[in-house]
Amino acid sequence: VVWQRKLKSTMISILVVPLLHLIFGLVVPLFMSVVLNMMGLLDDPLFRIYVRNHKPEHTKDLVRPFKFSNPTKNVQKMMDRWMPSGEQATDTDDASGAQKQSAKKSLKKRKKNKKM
Repeated sequence: VVWQRKLKSTMISILVVPLLHLIFGLVVPLFMSVVLNMMGLLDDPLFRIYVRNHKPEHTKDLVRPFKFSNPTKNVQKMMDRWMPSGEQATDTDDASGAQKQSAKKSLKKRKKNKKM
């Protein structure tokens, strides 16, 4: 099942990237596909076990069945960090406001203690 997903994604990129280059003359997708595929290959569990001779006993990520992260969740986390939604922004504003008030109170207490 894992190798089928990898094969499918590789075949799609092999078909789409040259098409983008031929139709629109884009060079960046050609370069990026090579770089990203090489980086992905280095992190691939099967490549790490059989080619790089990493031992599954030492690394939890290499124990079968392999756990793969969902890339859409990673993108969603990244988007939330860059552009928080309205509710999260008001929550952080309220929290930062509460922190500011507590900082002001502690500053006033320190000033009072210095006067005494």
